[in-house]
Amino acid sequence: MTIVMISGSRSIKNLPKEAIASIDKIIELSFEIIIGDAPGVDALIQQYLKLKGYDKVTVYYAMFNGLGCPRNSNDYPTVGIAGNYVDRDTQLCTIANYGLAIWDGRSKGTRDNIARVKCIKVIAVIV
Repeated sequence: MTIVMISGSRSIKNLPKEAIASIDKIIELSFEIIIGDAPGVDALIQQYLKLKGYDKVTVYYAMFNGLGCPRNSNDYPTVGIAGNYVDRDTQLCTIANYGLAIWDGRSKGTRDNIARVKCIKVIAVIV
């Protein structure tokens, strides 16, 4: 099973055309998608996938001290990861075969995810 982790910067308010083309290809190939629950790219991707009717999506969230809950999931299945956002992202990167990062060039979390995933496509966005 091929699993793609999609991550990106919270500052991004719209998906660039190149990102949409990549997501459409992922849908065409019926890959599983794992994603976080943050505002910005995570929320935009979830909304786009829901609009497309794509259901091979799981949303991961940080549980912190067991009290965390998903900030947004668009009714996709969710998985809580013990720890903080870094712990969540690290876990996602170990699960994924491939990654797609939509990055503003500043987000440290997205930068770290780019370094963690062996095979990743990075789409740079000027914000």
